[in-house]
Amino acid sequence: MQSNVASLSFTIVLLLCSAAFAGLDQFQETKTGGAMYGEGDFWAQTFTAGLEGILDRVDLGMYVADNSIPTTVEIRTTAGGVPTDTILGSVLVPASVLKTGLGWRSIDLLPLEIASTPGTMYAIVIWNTDPSPEGTNAISLNWGSDGVDLYTRGSVWKSLFGVDHWSQYAYGPADLQFRTYVRPSMTCTDYPVADFNKDCRVDSADLAIFLDGWLECNLDPPEDCWDYRKPWPRIASGE
Repeated sequence: MQSNVASLSFTIVLLLCSAAFAGLDQFQETKTGGAMYGEGDFWAQTFTAGLEGILDRVDLGMYVADNSIPTTVEIRTTAGGVPTDTILGSVLVPASVLKTGLGWRSIDLLPLEIASTPGTMYAIVIWNTDPSPEGTNAISLNWGSDGVDLYTRGSVWKSLFGVDHWSQYAYGPADLQFRTYVRPSMTCTDYPVADFNKDCRVDSADLAIFLDGWLECNLDPPEDCWDYRKPWPRIASGE
């Protein structure tokens, strides 16, 4: 019986924790080709958010060679369906994180606290400073195109140095291989009594604040601080 109760408690904890996990929002997972990119090449995939909350991460399908270099991933606003120069958040992904080979790469965006608003179009922008000649670059982005628009809520774009002119894929409808994840918005209904840093939870951060003030005493005279036989003091008048 005790073991069943423990198992049930563990299950409840898992369910409560998973409720705060990020959910899959937008995606295009078909791969029919790849696009090399290097110095000066900025690729972008626009997408229209469906979930409200904070953008947790994006997954990108790509091929990474042995000589890969750090790559920048940005989230930008769009205007008329086209990426703009307004960067909502940016992360430099180390080559060690990209790893070698073909597959998905997960880019953590949660620390950037980028809001996801349903119906709003954003752009995932990817670029690096690889000086290799075209066609020999260390990283290739996967894209999907079967002569039909596989993802109708956005499209793939390319720009030289990521400013001014953005052009769509020249050989028909296409979209990069991508997935976006959104962490639901949370509301604090009431601060717990011991929530000293006001993040709506009592944890080690609050304990650290508590311990930082441990054994402080402002009684006058000071020698009365630890004499618990005396009655609780009155606050000085006017305070």
